[in-house]
Amino acid sequence: TLFTAKGSVSLRRLSAPTETFKTYEQTTRRTVEIVPKFATLSGNDSHTCALASSQVWCWGANTYGQLGNGTTTGGLTPAPIKYVNGLKAGTITKVGTGNAHTCALSQSQVWCWGTGSYGQLGIGTTPAAVTLPTKVTGLSGLTVQDLSVGAYNTCAVVNSRAYCWGWNPDGQLGDG
Repeated sequence: TLFTAKGSVSLRRLSAPTETFKTYEQTTRRTVEIVPKFATLSGNDSHTCALASSQVWCWGANTYGQLGNGTTTGGLTPAPIKYVNGLKAGTITKVGTGNAHTCALSQSQVWCWGTGSYGQLGIGTTPAAVTLPTKVTGLSGLTVQDLSVGAYNTCAVVNSRAYCWGWNPDGQLGDG
């Protein structure tokens, strides 16, 4: 963020501290990088996301949109996700990362983005890349209390019951 400050500098002698003998008008421009204090981190195969001030910041590979910024360009430094499709900044309470997807818990609902090739986004389709947060469809009307993200699957806790979706070759969805 770029800041501009304008002000006056007054010089006084020690022998006459109440008298100003020279005044300068000064304008300065400085770029200041604001770095959030992270509360939690979640990292997996290709990227990392953090939760700071109830907002998500991600960095790393972004081939499938797993950084949630609307692009497929990777990032070497933390950058905030885009808040779209009804997801509001400052409302996220948990974030989790899979191999190439990310999910967040916000206001008792789950939002996911990245690759959905195995259904791990929970949006009813299996897109190769979703670059922006998208609300999980199968949990509408339910109050989600917790979230867990696996390599290619995702689970949510609703009233002490697990709801899971995504890849299930070894029974990780717990559906028998």
